[in-house]
Amino acid sequence: MTRFFMSVATQFENLGDALIHRELALLAAAHGPVLVEWSRCPERFRRTLDLEGQPGITTMAGRGAFLRAMLGARARGERAILLLKPGAYLGPLGLPRWRAEAVLAFNRALAAAGVELMQLGASYERLDAANAAFLARKSAALACHYVRDEQSRHYAWSVGIAVDGVLPDLAFTLYGKSRRPVAGPGAPLTLALSFRTGQYAEQEEQLRALVSQAIAALGREAIGAVRLVAQVTWDKTFLAALAEWLEGEHAIAVTLVDAHDSLETARSAYSGCDLLLSNRLHALLVGGTLVPRVLACVDRTHNAKIVGLFETCGWTKSLFVLDGHAQLTPEVLANAMSAPIDGAPFAAELERGFAAALAGVPTARKAGAAGRN
Repeated sequence: MTRFFMSVATQFENLGDALIHRELALLAAAHGPVLVEWSRCPERFRRTLDLEGQPGITTMAGRGAFLRAMLGARARGERAILLLKPGAYLGPLGLPRWRAEAVLAFNRALAAAGVELMQLGASYERLDAANAAFLARKSAALACHYVRDEQSRHYAWSVGIAVDGVLPDLAFTLYGKSRRPVAGPGAPLTLALSFRTGQYAEQEEQLRALVSQAIAALGREAIGAVRLVAQVTWDKTFLAALAEWLEGEHAIAVTLVDAHDSLETARSAYSGCDLLLSNRLHALLVGGTLVPRVLACVDRTHNAKIVGLFETCGWTKSLFVLDGHAQLTPEVLANAMSAPIDGAPFAAELERGFAAALAGVPTARKAGAAGRN
């Protein structure tokens, strides 16, 4: 029997992080029982994960008992797979050296005991030297390592991180559970906006200019309402200011929705919208299951994970790069809206790829080894 184990520690204010952990557990549960340890998760985040009562999934709080259960499975001759944290890895290490060494030693000990460490749904960008070295050493103990876009794969290889291949982001499982959204009859349009800020100095000003350009390109008279969706707690401050500005400058009816702890709230907010503009990866992916047209409005450096994923998926028409000179003209917007994204093929690819990764876990290393040469 194959048993899966997952210990959850992530950003607890971020719906996207809850989503990818949840979908990873559900994906694994189709192949064997999953034990989720969530002692570090606040109660509200556990509700967002919504894993209790899901078929094949057991939740628990207690890291010692979790470790005993994992090693106990190996002692019984069962296959034990530890699912590591999905999501973005960037910037400095963020751990003291002694703790980083302890993590590496622990991973090596688990691997020596026959526990297979499996990493799916990661992306890598802008790592400092210490973090790159740590993640490279960490990758040596992984039985299986798949990133979510080609850009991450090549960047990881360039800094010595072993990667076996690319599989779609875990949020794509939503597309396998949803019908493809259909464009409405036209005006009046409902415009959805979901933005992060704080990544670089001029970002807020840049995003206000983008929204003004979008309104001009669509035509103010064509817009009936705007919904601002905060999928991360700290997005609410800028979105609240944006709402006030939209109501004052453009006299548009605005609704601000806090969806950081509820997938259903996010889905309800996106339902009925005609176009979504965002620089948050999982706003684009969640919204894309319900909104017929999405446009990723990104800085190529600071939103590299979105650029990488959209380019990997072939969604370049739905990618608008904010480079200081680009203008969201009617022609640019019409070009973007002519090519709606469709995540269903990637949902199927993820399911097939996960099954194939399981079949190859004990020996998978070929692509990663090639990438290190």
